[in-house]
Amino acid sequence: MQNVLYHGTWETDINFIDLPVANYNSIGTWLTESPDKANMYGKNVVSVNVEINNPFFAHTDNFDEFFFNIPISNKYIDTNKPTREDMKFLLNNAEYIQEFKNLIVNAGYDTIIFTDSKIDLSNDEGTQTVYILLKPNVQIASHKYLQEVNCCA
Repeated sequence: MQNVLYHGTWETDINFIDLPVANYNSIGTWLTESPDKANMYGKNVVSVNVEINNPFFAHTDNFDEFFFNIPISNKYIDTNKPTREDMKFLLNNAEYIQEFKNLIVNAGYDTIIFTDSKIDLSNDEGTQTVYILLKPNVQIASHKYLQEVNCCA
């Protein structure tokens, strides 16, 4: 399925490539359906034509819940009931997040989709659908910068 989605960035010359994973924020390329919502992440909004073939639907906005995987996490922490500090460690651990990404990609998924999401939104801002492309170098057909919007100082 081909979609037009939006990415907010501070960069003026972006290349959508599959970068090494450093933490959960770099598991893939994050996009949204709304240019206004994308603008929250940077003053430059990029319209992106993407190909999504097999999305994995996340049914939670709780990153601790979504990114916690017992078989993988047991290599890094010694508990099945992690504390907030344990989850901060896992979410910022490049090796753990890379293993988590590999698990999803090896199962045949190319995108993570958070539907009806409150990620980064206040209570009065409604919801959004957030997409994480796991293979941006293959999934992004084209992109162009939209006119700069001054929402972010």
